Amino acid sequence: MAIIGPMSLHGLPGFDTDYQTGGVYGDVPFDSLERFWLIRTTHQDGVDERTPLPGLSTVVDGTQFGVTDTCGTVSSAGVRQLQLLWPGPGKPGGEEWVLDGYGCWTTLMDRSLAQEVRYVEWKAVWRDITVNVAGVRDGSAHIFVSSGGVPEFHAPEIEHGDSVRSSWSAVVPTGDLSLRSWTSVDRPVGPGVVAGEVGLVKGRTTILSRPIGTAEGTIMAVRNRGQTVTADFVMHPLHDEHVAPVEWRAQVREADVTELRRISSMVRWNGETAPVGGTNDRNDELYVGGGSAAWSEIGDLVSSADPIAPDALPTRALAAAGQYKYSEIRL
Repeated sequence: MAIIGPMSLHGLPGFDTDYQTGGVYGDVPFDSLERFWLIRTTHQDGVDERTPLPGLSTVVDGTQFGVTDTCGTVSSAGVRQLQLLWPGPGKPGGEEWVLDGYGCWTTLMDRSLAQEVRYVEWKAVWRDITVNVAGVRDGSAHIFVSSGGVPEFHAPEIEHGDSVRSSWSAVVPTGDLSLRSWTSVDRPVGPGVVAGEVGLVKGRTTILSRPIGTAEGTIMAVRNRGQTVTADFVMHPLHDEHVAPVEWRAQVREADVTELRRISSMVRWNGETAPVGGTNDRNDELYVGGGSAAWSEIGDLVSSADPIAPDALPTRALAAAGQYKYSEIRL
């Protein structure tokens, strides 16, 4: 079986390093795998009125809700949570729903109430370029290209990071797109954030840092591809290559960030209590004691959240911020 993995696997016998994608690859016998997961993927060759909107969603008690992200947060009582988005028009019933800074009604719930999340992405043609569509709202589409570089023609809608050789994104009128197909991926809900700094950005949860080089009074919010993003997020590569790992980044004002907290977690593993360094929901793994363990094999995961001030956010180089995000808020 062909295996593609992170750079941490560098040096394994029979594996080669691909510095363009920031990973390693190789062939291994199927029976040598310790764990194997399958995810449900649906692909349709056309987009019509029955097509689900792009973005994240989950079903709770038979009702489908949008989901702001899969990293989530942890309450002051230590409950790991997901943030739901109200899908219908008007205000929902119940005092637990609050209006966020993007004009949507949201609420936090115990993430154990959701069994899986679904991520839908559209594909379209914009100005003769094939693009992906991360979200659609109020007649506008949030499009992106994850590799290949910025097109040569002038397009003021396009935003990108320091590199013009890799990814870019733009917000364009939906009517400018020729919609072609859509893909839906269903994944189990993992344990979520178990370590890191979390806050509400305009009322929505996200993992935060203060990268070196940003203006004073600003904070960096980072999301992975496969998360719900708003128009203020721009697609960035992690290094200057035509093909490179990518992430969504948004620089936000400290004034727009509330409820900052530092999350930590402890777990019983091999008969001892140990701190958890991170989680990879995509692979159903927790990182404990310098190694990894399957979430399904772990018991008694206990999380806590302590309030912090903005100046207590960790300062990292942008590449380090990307690595932090990839290890802890994978979908």
